Amino acid sequence: MEFNFSEEQTMLRDMVRKFTDNEVKPVAQRIDKEHNVDLVKGIFKKGAELGLCGIPFPEQYGGAGFGELGYCILLEELSRGCASTCVTFGAHIGLAGTSILLGGTEEQKQKYLIPLAQGEKMGAYALTEPGAGSDAANIQLSAKRDGDHYILNGTKLWITNGDIADIVVVYAVTDPALKARGGSPLLLSKQPRPVSPPTGFKTRWACAARRPPSWFFRMSVSRRRTFWAKSEKASSSRCRRWMNRGSRSPPAASGRQKK
Repeated sequence: MEFNFSEEQTMLRDMVRKFTDNEVKPVAQRIDKEHNVDLVKGIFKKGAELGLCGIPFPEQYGGAGFGELGYCILLEELSRGCASTCVTFGAHIGLAGTSILLGGTEEQKQKYLIPLAQGEKMGAYALTEPGAGSDAANIQLSAKRDGDHYILNGTKLWITNGDIADIVVVYAVTDPALKARGGSPLLLSKQPRPVSPPTGFKTRWACAARRPPSWFFRMSVSRRRTFWAKSEKASSSRCRRWMNRGSRSPPAASGRQKK
């Protein structure tokens, strides 16, 4: 059994290592100390030019097709230079983009996943709330059906990339009767109303990863931006099956995609 990287994976590792040494390390301390948004956006843009924003995604959706092993190579090399930058790319790819890949409709993948994979847009993933984070089943943000829209009402906090993201995957309760299974992800392409951090606020880990403390939601979202809107049972069960498989990759994102 062969455990070494393939030639393509080795080239990917060397490219990301060079990018980290030349672009990330020289500004790592500055973006941690200064919380400089322009530096974070600049690194993200340069990474996008190298195709780093879609490393694991299939080529048909604008990605590089390296699968989850390629994604691990990317994060490992970025974290050598700056944990914050690693988290920025990780939330963009592993949380926002992968959620759309696994649960989104084809229309949503074309509209939202492709620009994320190509680095034209930055993604964020809004799950954590004042009383729910690791306990995702306890989220309280509600999404009530109103015709062809959902009305969102509630609060999120500590959302990585939250104040600079263009596309946000937001988890909300759409069916309280189902309790832990009553949540659904929705797509936002505009910012909720943020609350500014207190003066002198600092995080103790991954300081440059943009995390506004709170978002207040009182907004309407089209039902077409809800995952599983067209094939709810099929898509939701597929996501649950994949999550229950632990570290095994979903079929659409495993390995280098063949042309």
